[in-house]
Amino acid sequence: MAIGTVTLPPDSTGKIIDTSELTINSKTAERQNICVASTGTAGNIAEVSGSKAVLVSTDGIFAATYRAALAPFSAGTGATTDIANLTGSATKTIRVTKVTVSSTTATAAVYYDLQLLKTSTASSGGTPVAGTVIPLDSGFAAGTATAQSFTAAPTAGTKVANVDCTRVFSPISGTPALGPQPYTFEFGRNGSSALVLRGIAQQLSVQINGVTPSNAQTWNIMFEWVEDAS
Repeated sequence: MAIGTVTLPPDSTGKIIDTSELTINSKTAERQNICVASTGTAGNIAEVSGSKAVLVSTDGIFAATYRAALAPFSAGTGATTDIANLTGSATKTIRVTKVTVSSTTATAAVYYDLQLLKTSTASSGGTPVAGTVIPLDSGFAAGTATAQSFTAAPTAGTKVANVDCTRVFSPISGTPALGPQPYTFEFGRNGSSALVLRGIAQQLSVQINGVTPSNAQTWNIMFEWVEDAS
């Protein structure tokens, strides 16, 4: 198949359209070529392999991906609202893809009803500790979402709904025979949507169902998300 072009009026001396030439019913036809491309950068075009398959990244290279690992921190015995949260951005859309959680408890093993909540207003007060946001590729711009843990509970934001929940076992600290049981919440898998935060009012909060713990807990929590301008 030969590669050709077609010149269109009224710009007949300027721009051309990329076409492929083929024969249909003994006549030469021009088939317009199209490409999957970025609206912002001319060179960002999807590649096609020799076997005519569109090449898709499997390592996240096309998505600016970030993490914040809040590890480890003590939520004390007043952890009745957020023990950690991720706050949206004023300039980017935040698409949460993963949250991992594990814990130990000071003097008595316990099961916690672990909940992820989406809120329409941000939490306030408490004793927040800002997490370090790191891009998974140093070529990505600095992240604009913020993550924080709490050593004293804040006033919770306005709840939209629980987006996921599970019961997790928190063993006694320093008991190697019963190690922490990590749990991972995932979004955006198998064609489903990531959990989206739009604007700085929206948060994803980690809570333990409003209970008052009988003794202090130590938590390891990690947020992973993608940022884009959609």
